[in-house]
Amino acid sequence: ISIAETHNEPLYYIATSKADDEEMKKRIKRHRNERKLSGYDWKTIEITDQFYEKVIDLNIEGIVLLDCLTVLTANELFAKPFTEEEIDAVSEAVKMRLLDGLRVLRDQAVTLIVVSNEIHYEWNNDLYVQAYQRLLGQLHQQIVTESTKSYLVESSIPILMKEMSWEA
Repeated sequence: ISIAETHNEPLYYIATSKADDEEMKKRIKRHRNERKLSGYDWKTIEITDQFYEKVIDLNIEGIVLLDCLTVLTANELFAKPFTEEEIDAVSEAVKMRLLDGLRVLRDQAVTLIVVSNEIHYEWNNDLYVQAYQRLLGQLHQQIVTESTKSYLVESSIPILMKEMSWEA
């Protein structure tokens, strides 16, 4: 919000969650209500799948909050069934489409903020879960590499992990 106040730019919220169950429906309703009560005019865009294909048709000039990459990655990776033999190829294709879509948004937006979650804390024996965890980790690494600022949020406390200055 402070970025919006500083730059006086429109606010866009890209929602990636699908209302597939009661818990998610409540979560989506809560997020909508929070945006409404924030006092700011959020323009909400729902993109739950086919991310790259949908963002190339957007024309966003403002501050973009994408919430969240974790859900979007799962939506994209598991959009269609695939075999264990196809895991690496499917993961790589999803990674490239997501990164390309994020780059399109970054190039359009004044500021792009990407929310994601760390999911590598527990080992899972399922090859599909492992592929998802690996893919999300690779996305995080690339996004942080290409970002000017990165924060880790622990217990609602933002911790600045990376800051680059582009001053000449």
